[in-house]
Amino acid sequence: MIALFLPYNMVDASLHPEIADDDAEFLADYLILLHHNLTHLRRSNVARVAEATIHMLAAVLAPSHDKLAQAQAPIDAVITTRTIREIDAKLADPGLSPEYLCKSVGVSRSRLYRIFEPAGGISNYIRRKRLLETRRALADSANVHSIAQIAENMGFTDPSTYSRMFKREFGLSPKEVRALGWQGMLHPGSLKMDQAGGSNPTLNTLLISNSLGMSMDN
Repeated sequence: MIALFLPYNMVDASLHPEIADDDAEFLADYLILLHHNLTHLRRSNVARVAEATIHMLAAVLAPSHDKLAQAQAPIDAVITTRTIREIDAKLADPGLSPEYLCKSVGVSRSRLYRIFEPAGGISNYIRRKRLLETRRALADSANVHSIAQIAENMGFTDPSTYSRMFKREFGLSPKEVRALGWQGMLHPGSLKMDQAGGSNPTLNTLLISNSLGMSMDN
């Protein structure tokens, strides 16, 4: 259980405790996301955490255009987390697409594209996740499927195209990754994210980058 305590002087007096089930679930997802990211946050982020959380509360307890606009950053972070969960569950499904995600998560196409822009776009993010999954499978000595079969399971039906994309992403060919992995010499890879705002990333950048499972480039 995660408990949230707020001083009275930090909350708009017009807010009331009634909250719809969908909004309560959205707020719970935000608090869980924040909890998971506490170890990544700096002391300088504390004020931003408080501000973002209050904006989120205001948006779910007394929604309005202005309150939703103020809470855009934490709302985007929750949408990102929900989208990632859906991608992970459907990663091997040929039907996984931006259109499917918009419908399943309940987000507009333009917002989905904007949120995933730091990852090179939603389609690029899905492709890289699938490449990472094939990389994990290739490095697993218990997985004796052929390279072509592993690639096809993740939707890469053209072996030569897959091999080129794989080497461009990881700097090694699928055969080299399999050889190194079976020798126990391969470490897990991670996605990269362009860090906006220099060396002092915003709270939203941290939440979204960690939700995406991406490392920050300084």
